[in-house]
Amino acid sequence: MVNMSDSESFGIVVLEAWLARRPVVVQRNCLAFGELIDDGVDGFLVESVGDICTAVKKYLQNPELALQHGELGRAKALDYSWESIAGMFDKTLFPSSVSLGSF
Repeated sequence: MVNMSDSESFGIVVLEAWLARRPVVVQRNCLAFGELIDDGVDGFLVESVGDICTAVKKYLQNPELALQHGELGRAKALDYSWESIAGMFDKTLFPSSVSLGSF
């Protein structure tokens, strides 16, 4: 997935691509994308047409890298599932150190 948007409120398109186990190439200057992607680890952050070509070429020449980035991204995307978010919310409201009997 390639997305060169420079203004997003959240990187839902990145998460959707990762859930499909697809590698991502996105605009480095988009804060929402930059907060999700570890450049070179689970995707590529780029700025120019030349950068896009270089990143896509890396994936085409090394399908294992594309697969690896897609899999690592999928693992990260699962942290944003409703189940995961609900679990974090629950832990915040009811930390294990708090006994419900003390209320």
